Amino acid sequence: DRRGEAWALQNLATIAFFQGNAPKAEERLGKAERAFRELGDYGGLNWTFAVLAWVRFMQGRRDDAERLALEQLPESEATGNRWVTAILQMLLGNLALWSGRAITAVERSTAAVDAMRELGDPWGVGQATGVRIRALAAAGRVADALAAVDARLDELEDEGELSTAFARSSRVQVLAAAGAADALP
Repeated sequence: DRRGEAWALQNLATIAFFQGNAPKAEERLGKAERAFRELGDYGGLNWTFAVLAWVRFMQGRRDDAERLALEQLPESEATGNRWVTAILQMLLGNLALWSGRAITAVERSTAAVDAMRELGDPWGVGQATGVRIRALAAAGRVADALAAVDARLDELEDEGELSTAFARSSRVQVLAAAGAADALP
């Protein structure tokens, strides 16, 4: 049916995005948008535009990404779409970090971490925590950033080497950014 087709297109767009194929992702998102509009499915549109905002961010089109994310955030909050809200908070945290608004980045990424924890999404927790760690360091809160790295490593203790690599690399980034290269492992 048309609704299933629309969601399939949105999901295929997300896959194309993760594969680094932004043009294919945008093409599929455009088709998904048209289908969701025809159906009057505003939840589907919300998801579609959230993915499009991430695509634009990864293309370096940060102003467009931020505009889309800020437009979609109230919609996801109003409809109770907690995962889209968390993803948008994470994106807005990244955008704030890239534009030198470290305090806003800390606030947005902390909201994303908290939401992902509530949702029980380990991938989301890891991604949002990475943004939060970088934001804390950028805000000059190096001790808090390192404490967040340690807390994340404690959470991942039983997950193995691959799972902890991202958190360990965050420690290196924080120490390097703080000019504490002598403290690097």
